[in-house]
Amino acid sequence: MTLFDYENKRQRLSELEDQMGQADFWDDQKKANEIVAELKLIKAQTDPIYKVSEDFENAKLAYEMSKEEGDSDLLTEADQTLYELIGKMEKIETQSLLGGKHDHRDCFLTISSGDGGTEANDWCEMLFRMYLYYCEKQGWKLDEVEKSHGSEVGLDSVTLHV
Repeated sequence: MTLFDYENKRQRLSELEDQMGQADFWDDQKKANEIVAELKLIKAQTDPIYKVSEDFENAKLAYEMSKEEGDSDLLTEADQTLYELIGKMEKIETQSLLGGKHDHRDCFLTISSGDGGTEANDWCEMLFRMYLYYCEKQGWKLDEVEKSHGSEVGLDSVTLHV
């Protein structure tokens, strides 16, 4: 099932919610935890798409109303909403690239300066800052596991848990 298999995912979500509503759901803890984990994953994949389509419909309605009433403030608001939707769609697109079996899991990222002296250490630190910014922009939780500073500037190495 891919991210854009939206209708099947929504159907599966409904099935999982029905299973969770059964009186004997928690009798088998292992199976219940697997179902809850699958439900969380599907919700994380489908909720942003649902929200974007809902926001688009609201912006479309606001645009039509602004045209009928000649309301420039409402038109500006609709334009702003559409602009924000572009960013949300880019996040959904990135998420679609991470549709593999294990792509929803955490990872470790290690950056090492290797040979090259202070310039390599400086480059290692620049990469570290770029990855920090990227993960922050994606809304991913990031923890520093290990960080060793260079002898003069920059970093010798850093390990991150994403």
